[in-house]
Amino acid sequence: DGHLLVSSGGNANYTTVNSRGSLDVYSGGTALNIVENGGDVFVAVGANVTFTPNTFSGLVLSDATASLHSGTVANSTTVNSNGFLYVKSGGTADSSCVMSGGELYVDTGGTASYTRVQSGGIMVVSQGATVYETHLDSFGKAKLWGGAVASNTSIGYAAEMTVLSGGLADTNIID
Repeated sequence: DGHLLVSSGGNANYTTVNSRGSLDVYSGGTALNIVENGGDVFVAVGANVTFTPNTFSGLVLSDATASLHSGTVANSTTVNSNGFLYVKSGGTADSSCVMSGGELYVDTGGTASYTRVQSGGIMVVSQGATVYETHLDSFGKAKLWGGAVASNTSIGYAAEMTVLSGGLADTNIID
């Protein structure tokens, strides 16, 4: 659970953020060549950051948070209770499973595909984000904000997808 904080005028280069690690870069701070490897990176408005593309698989988030910024791809992530997976602009989550008490948040410009949301799990899709091939198991939930797009969604028994004004759910199967 290590934590690196870069404040205004500070610099951090070639930082790898592993599972349960965190990096916060505040306005005026610089962090270059960040490698996201299952940890959480917070980038404030006014911060200067770059990311090195990275792909990892099999992450399990329990009482933990991970972020996926530009060029970062997470395959087969399991998001358990009090786990949070944040897909930022240019990030990709593929074949994630969101369990009870877990949350997948796809931010503007982020992408998630082949996601399975189980009972008690939730997926939130922000404006300008896109999700493909989502399956909502019984009592799983998803919410699409205006400008979000969900394609090829399967909605199981007692599952629920809420499409807010301006959101688009395209090609759905409701069981």
